[in-house]
Parts: sequence; structure tokens; C-alpha cells
Amino acid sequence: MQRYLLNVSYIGTNFRGFQRQLDGSLPRQDDPTTIQGCIEMGLNTLNTKNMPYIRSSSRTDAGVHALNSTCHVDLETYWGTPYEPQNITSALNRVFCKQNFPIKVVNTFGVPQTFDCRHDAIARTYLYRFVRIDPHPSAADPLLQHIPIEHYDRAWFATCTEFNEDRMKDATKLFHGFHDFRTFMGRGGQEKLINKITRRSITKLSIEKVPLDLCSKFSRPLYGFNGKAELQSYNIVVEASGFLYNQVSEF
Repeated sequence: MQRYLLNVSYIGTNFRGFQRQLDGSLPRQDDPTTIQGCIEMGLNTLNTKNMPYIRSSSRTDAGVHALNSTCHVDLETYWGTPYEPQNITSALNRVFCKQNFPIKVVNTFGVPQTFDCRHDAIARTYLYRFVRIDPHPSAADPLLQHIPIEHYDRAWFATCTEFNEDRMKDATKLFHGFHDFRTFMGRGGQEKLINKITRRSITKLSIEKVPLDLCSKFSRPLYGFNGKAELQSYNIVVEASGFLYNQVSEF
């Protein structure tokens, strides 16, 4: 039995989240509606001696993307020799491409059996992209404002005439350090509060102004008739050793 660490990226728009939703009864049903289900479907094509079950470092909610998430899995071959990590990477990506799953295994590594990607994780980081739109004089209706298709479902766009960047940055200081985030949990988390520790330490919460890069030279310019930029984007980065259910989205 060999344990493997997978570095995984995915677009979570059409998934119900990372964690498998179908019950664990045998024979186990395929679950193409979750990230875990899709990865386990891919691992099943390796013809392993054991039933592959992945353990993730972080379980994202429905619609959430991942640039670099991790999970580990134990695999045993019938012939006694462990799989080559690069063969696992290529086999999984072949399945994802064939099934049209927006998932990519970036790397696979052999790790000791004592390694646990959830318990051994040092930190977890959320990245939110917020884009402020200056109302254009020729388009008073917010629905007529230009939103680059390249960033559709990759950022939150808000039309506003007044925006105080300094006040927003000052507000982030209130969250730094060790706090009780009980009231920031979503309703689903509130129902499971019995004997649950709701205190977490936020090691980083920053707001950085970044360019809104476009993928194509054919995209509409981001400047209005007066030469002023219509769009200004910000990266909101939150880092902690762990988060409560819906904690960050409630910020």
C-alpha cells in the first residue's frame, strides 16, 4: 500500500462542492456531481486492489474554485509494485478530459503512510476577486456596464459611485488575530455548534489592488470616453490554519 499526495485545481461552478454527497454503501456509486466523486471515479480506472478513497486538506463549498488544493489517497496494486506518480497524474487527467470534468491534477507525489494532508496542512488560503465598476455616463443602468467575459464567474462585480479603499483596508485589521467567529458561520454550521470550537486565528487578511488582465487583444478597452478606467480590481486574501463553515463568505 502506497500513499500519494495530489495537487489539484478545479472550476467548481457546476459542482455541489468537494465532498462526496452520495452515501458510502457498497458497491459505491459514482458521484460526478462533486470533486471528490470525480477524482475517485478517475482512480477507479487504475484497477487498484483496494477501493480508492481520497482525503482532502480542505472541503470547498458548491461553486468554489481551487487554484491549488491537495488530497491524499492510498493505492495498492495487484502486482506489488507501487504506481509511478506521473502515471497517476496522466491517467486522472485523461479521464477528466474525456468526461469533460473541469479538474486538473497538477502533480502527484509518493508520501509516507504517516502523512495526512488535512492534519499536516500548515495553512489554508482563500482568494476573492472584487471588481469595482465606475458608472459610465452612457450606461446608467448597472446591467449595461461592461463585464469582461474572461472574468465571468471568476470575480464579483459591483457598480458604485463612492468607494473608500482606505476604509476597507482599515476594516480588515479588525479580523486579524484570534477571535470567536461563531456569528460568522452560515446557518448550516450554526446547527452543528454543539461541542464545536468556533475560535480561529486569522494570520492574514489583505486587500491588494491588481490589474484586471484580459485574455484577448480583441476585448473591449476598460476605459471610458474621459480616459478614466471603468474597472478596478482587488484581490482579497484570507489565510488561516483552518476555517469554519461559510466563515469567510460571511466576512
